[in-house]
Amino acid sequence: MQVFLNDEKTREMLTEVLIDLIRTRKELFAEIFRDAWEEVGLANAIAEGEGEVVQESNTKFGKEYKVDWQIPNTEGVELRTIWEIGLESGYPRLISAF
Repeated sequence: MQVFLNDEKTREMLTEVLIDLIRTRKELFAEIFRDAWEEVGLANAIAEGEGEVVQESNTKFGKEYKVDWQIPNTEGVELRTIWEIGLESGYPRLISAF
């Protein structure tokens, strides 16, 4: 099944759903929003530097990602970074690089 909506109708429907979620299911909305920002933030960080996620784990602070980056013009030297997306902030934060 395929549904076609124009931009205005799509906007109206999404706005209605978001308002309902905010009013009735604040915790669920916050979780969905946090997850979406997490995915977009990490994807952007990786896309900007062409890094590769090599490990993902859950910690008591949030999600942790180990991302390897190839350093240009170094004959294969890699930089390992560790990123955390906190439970409350929802934004990627660089923890370590070596």
